[in-house]
Amino acid sequence: MANDDPSKPDLGRTTEDQQIIQETLPYLQNETWDSTVKNKVPKTLRDLKKADRLTSYSEQELIAGLKELIQFEKLNTGENNTYFLPDW
Repeated sequence: MANDDPSKPDLGRTTEDQQIIQETLPYLQNETWDSTVKNKVPKTLRDLKKADRLTSYSEQELIAGLKELIQFEKLNTGENNTYFLPDW
């Protein structure tokens, strides 16, 4: 099973999954990239796919990364398939 720390290398994840997690979580944590993140607005999968650093990933790849972040309580889900950090 994968470790819940996305910064740690290859702990049960594929290299691609590791990269998705390493880019998705910091995107949501860094308010300077996006004013809606600064305002703590939950993101949809569509929003995440539009983020510059995440555009190269398929929907299935992003969903797999999001599922793992949710599993390890690094990310929450809300109404209408939105995603947000636990401290939002």
